[in-house]
Amino acid sequence: MARPRTCGPSTTVQSLLEPLRIQIGYRGEIQVCLLNTDRNKAMDFKRGNRIAQLVIQRIEIASFARVDELTESVRGTGGFGSTGGFAAP
Repeated sequence: MARPRTCGPSTTVQSLLEPLRIQIGYRGEIQVCLLNTDRNKAMDFKRGNRIAQLVIQRIEIASFARVDELTESVRGTGGFGSTGGFAAP
């Protein structure tokens, strides 16, 4: 997965990655699209500039089973925030 870099100096250049998933069979070059949002200042990028980062993640294949009834859990049927004490009334 290619993601825009989140560190470094603030600029007026945005990456168009949000993030980009690279399919498992892809064998080509990975490219990054950039957008300069400052119409008054040209940006100069050179090979080796750090503009994106590659995050490699394992793909897990899940198997599901249909059941008639779920077992009890600590959370129960509580919704968002219910385990941290911040649930909406």
